[in-house]
Amino acid sequence: EFLGGDRESIGFEKAGILRAGRIAVVADPDPPRSLIEHAGNIGAQVWLVGREFGWSSADRQQWDYHGATRRLPGLAYPTMRGVRQLRNASAALAALEALRERLPVSAQDIRMGLARLRSLQHPSGGFAYWPGVWNTNPGDDWRANWGTTYAGHFFLEAEKVGHKLPGDMK
Repeated sequence: EFLGGDRESIGFEKAGILRAGRIAVVADPDPPRSLIEHAGNIGAQVWLVGREFGWSSADRQQWDYHGATRRLPGLAYPTMRGVRQLRNASAALAALEALRERLPVSAQDIRMGLARLRSLQHPSGGFAYWPGVWNTNPGDDWRANWGTTYAGHFFLEAEKVGHKLPGDMK
């Protein structure tokens, strides 16, 4: 309600973060027209999922990222498997691709980072400090709460400086 009463209004409000001459990574397969129009009006370049970037997967073990300027085959699956998670992960990689000149990240760094985060994420969505260290009731385990809080703080700080993060890791 704060951003607007309908999808077009919300899209226009969210488009307020776009900047002229910059790339906007959009993971929504059917983004609001208001967002796309605003990007065009101010001269922001839009990278849309399914157009400038996306993914493919022949099996449930690995997936491939296809970007505007690079491809990354054989990536580890996110902990929670599904189309939404792959879309979010590919959007995060598209954001890194868009920032490549200012923030170079190698394909090996990306593979290692995804595997590391995957090893720390509990199926419920929380994060641990050590792979596999989860109480059967995470609410009773201070390490689960602290690790999730720490990861959340890191994500907020990364977003403040412009990094896009996979939605299933927020």
